[in-house]
Amino acid sequence: MAVLLARVSSSPAQGQLNAQNLVTDLHNAVKFVISSEARWQELMDDGKRLCEQHRFEDAEHEFQSAVGISEEFGHDMATTLFNYSELLRKVHRKTEARKLTNRASLITSQDSRDRPMQYTIDYQDIHK
Repeated sequence: MAVLLARVSSSPAQGQLNAQNLVTDLHNAVKFVISSEARWQELMDDGKRLCEQHRFEDAEHEFQSAVGISEEFGHDMATTLFNYSELLRKVHRKTEARKLTNRASLITSQDSRDRPMQYTIDYQDIHK
């Protein structure tokens, strides 16, 4: 993002051209992130399907790729790790599975602290 912002110049004509380039670059970046999310979802779905078919080695490759995308783009890392840990349990790699589950649980607990729960109370319920 800093590279994109550095392209804006002080001259009005150059600034307008650079602003157009900035918009184009931002549009392309958003498309890239959206396509990465679609790829992540595809990897997760394929990993689950392969696991159900007992093609554990292929499923592991899919989950590892999904972890890579999650780390790079911030897609749901906790879900990725939980699914990968389930695969590892099925192939009796329980120590590795436990590490991934613990990491996923830590992410989930941090997320819940970052987003406090919100409750709505109907005023009329208080007086009943």
